Amino acid sequence: MSTITQAFVLSAGLGTRLRPLTDEIPKPLIPIFQKPLITFALDHLIAAGVGKFVINMHRFPETFRAFFPGNSYAGCSVALIYEPE
Repeated sequence: MSTITQAFVLSAGLGTRLRPLTDEIPKPLIPIFQKPLITFALDHLIAAGVGKFVINMHRFPETFRAFFPGNSYAGCSVALIYEPE
């Protein structure tokens, strides 16, 4: 059985059900226990052997770019894909 080494993480939703928390920050970056929500998924995927991520984004793309400086997270490569709609 081969190991999955790449993952596509869906992060482009508007987060309307979490307003007002998502009025200024995308849902995947909302802090939960002082940690952005998306990091829980990324950390589990890294523990499973994933080393490359593709993350789609829509609302507040600059916030995603600031969170993943150098297009990386925990030593893994991150490709951020902007979806205009």
